[in-house]
Amino acid sequence: MKRNDRLEALLGACRRTGERMRDLPLYNAALAVEAIGFTAQHGHRTGVLIAPWMMNLVVLPDAAEDWSGQAPGERVTRTFPSGAYEFMVSEQAGAGRYLSAALFTTVQDFPDQATARQVAAEVLERLFRDRQECGAPEPVTGLERKGFNRPLSRRAFLRGRRTAAG
Repeated sequence: MKRNDRLEALLGACRRTGERMRDLPLYNAALAVEAIGFTAQHGHRTGVLIAPWMMNLVVLPDAAEDWSGQAPGERVTRTFPSGAYEFMVSEQAGAGRYLSAALFTTVQDFPDQATARQVAAEVLERLFRDRQECGAPEPVTGLERKGFNRPLSRRAFLRGRRTAAG
């Protein structure tokens, strides 16, 4: 399958999925299925797939590659200038297998397609930026001013607590 054919098949599969998801609460009607980027790197095309229910980083195989030996759900690490990232082998009918990494598992807070595009472009720009240019991640500070006395456990956070004690 040609590169553009694979991308078009993936977009078509996502549009069909979207038709079935329209009435679900996680569906953001302000967004549409769209491919951002999909530039070639080491024989693969990498880009961001925006959909009204998610945003994923996607790696498509080269037209000559066969990823049928990798099972859907299998985890694969791919390296980019900014670092190594874990992807999951995914598959869509008609599009074949591809790699995906969730950027946003819900997109309900995106007000419009332009904002989603801007975020996707920023993700891609940072992905292909050299690790030294990216620098170390900034530490989260100022939590005390927002009502956090000390770090929360995952359980406390998920239960909606604002402090480690409460």
